[in-house]
Amino acid sequence: MYLQRVFESTPDVTRDLLRAHPFATVVGVSHAGADADADAGVEMVHVPLLVDGPDASLLVTGHIANVNPFARLVASGAEVTAAFHGPDAYVSATIYEGPVEQVPTWNYAVVHVRGRLRKLDDAALVQHLESMAERFERGADRWHPDHLDPTFFEELRRGIVGFAIEVTDVRAKLKLSQNRSPADRNRVEAALGASPEARDREVAALMHRISARARSNDHRNE
Repeated sequence: MYLQRVFESTPDVTRDLLRAHPFATVVGVSHAGADADADAGVEMVHVPLLVDGPDASLLVTGHIANVNPFARLVASGAEVTAAFHGPDAYVSATIYEGPVEQVPTWNYAVVHVRGRLRKLDDAALVQHLESMAERFERGADRWHPDHLDPTFFEELRRGIVGFAIEVTDVRAKLKLSQNRSPADRNRVEAALGASPEARDREVAALMHRISARARSNDHRNE
């Protein structure tokens, strides 16, 4: 990922993005099929991923159907990159102080997690499924795998493959108008914050968070 220093994240923001936006795109290469044509070896899945553990040793887990071609990558322990897509928003040039001298752009936050795949054993897969339910179910009448008939649950479990990504690198990019003037950053934050679109307002909130951190650091360095 092309990452200029001005758009770098911090560990706490990165961690929060990973947990707030769990639906990721995972990409890897299956060398067994790479000779067929230029694209034959590339496999991609879109899956929710659980992220847990301290920053230095993140635990990332997910599951797919065992008939999914991506399961071959799990079996081979392939290296993959998981892209977590944070909030994003269109920024019109009309927002800036000098709109006739500017062009539109896009503000966004993404996190790339790289590592090797490892297949989960049966016990770890069941724990993963239970953790998924605990993480995403809401309300008093929350679903749990224990609600299923054990025989039926076992049939379903045999149809999926659980995996962990043994993380070797985490990179986050926050392209949030940091390369603009303070006046333009404030104008963009205000415009997105007043938008009827929830996605725009989420970008504005993230802009406010990193701006507040920058101002705090500036004061400490005075």
